[in-house]
Amino acid sequence: MKIAVSAAFGLERVVSKELSFLGLEKCGGEDGLVLIDGDEAALATANIMLRSADRVSLLLTEFEALSFEDVYEAVRAVPWEKYLKKESKIIVQARSVRSRLSSEPALQSVAKKAVVDSLLARVHGTVLPESGFPARIFIKILKDRARIFINASGEALHKRNYAVKRSRAPLRETLAAALVLLSRWKGRDVFVDPFCGGGTIPIEAALIMNHIYPARNRRFDAEYWPSASPGPWEEVRRKAGEEARDSGCFILGRDIDPEMVALSEACAGRAGVGQMVRFEQGDARSSSLPGETGLLVTNPPYGERLLDGTKTAGLMRALGENMAHYPRWDISLLTALDGFEEAFGRKADRNRKLYNGAMKTYLYQYYGERHG
Repeated sequence: MKIAVSAAFGLERVVSKELSFLGLEKCGGEDGLVLIDGDEAALATANIMLRSADRVSLLLTEFEALSFEDVYEAVRAVPWEKYLKKESKIIVQARSVRSRLSSEPALQSVAKKAVVDSLLARVHGTVLPESGFPARIFIKILKDRARIFINASGEALHKRNYAVKRSRAPLRETLAAALVLLSRWKGRDVFVDPFCGGGTIPIEAALIMNHIYPARNRRFDAEYWPSASPGPWEEVRRKAGEEARDSGCFILGRDIDPEMVALSEACAGRAGVGQMVRFEQGDARSSSLPGETGLLVTNPPYGERLLDGTKTAGLMRALGENMAHYPRWDISLLTALDGFEEAFGRKADRNRKLYNGAMKTYLYQYYGERHG
């Protein structure tokens, strides 16, 4: 199988490192996509164990698409009986970039007709009821080069199902996990998020450090394919369950709003890490930190999320002044605030562009004096 793992722009390297850690090596990729070769066990591993990826799909075919006939013939040639049942609900999406075939609705229509015709020829039928489990197919054409994917995950992997309700400014769970992984936290230092909101970053930190895989209890579209075998999926879930343990790390989430503290506690309980994370009310501008060394990872309110630019800059200025009392702490802070470093009071040791949904943000990282 050619397995395609999609990720938010800027997180491709994080996903590649995760794959390598899981024994799945990258064989190609591009912006927003990492490719690996693998079998059904690899497909199960990617879905169940990846933390920072958005979705896992199969790349079924690639071809030159100069006409709609090219699309029809290539799509019809795919052995759809491996992935679709007679009653499958066929959902086709298309995207065309700098290509002759620019009409995405027409591409969707032609591709779906090809899938239907292919299945009808194999089942010797005249109509497909499309009343069953959904099959999500995606055609992408870039510079006249087309690729056909089928979604193996189903719902996006950021849907961990531990959120009781969404906080006022939610951070995707996959991005929160990536922030923890990018911080290179090893679990020895205290971990603090002073703007925890719904608790996503501390919860993902606890899942990572305690080897709890977030998708271990959910089902995926690929498990319903006619060609699927339950064995590899059961084995990966068994291994995932065996790795879970309580590492005893100190993880603290704070928020100035007591309702957010209560929400975080509820979400942590649903995620199975309620005893591994502590939440409390506190003001990031003035609260003391637990120890001379530690790691602060946070996604403070900014711009379109909760505060206007002036208020956000003032908040970051106050946070910077408070953090000046803790020179040995590492800091990883995600924000869309223009002029953040000036407001915070010092230049970051490193920054990288990441996307929080459709919003361009930057992750600013500061390394404590003990690293000097």
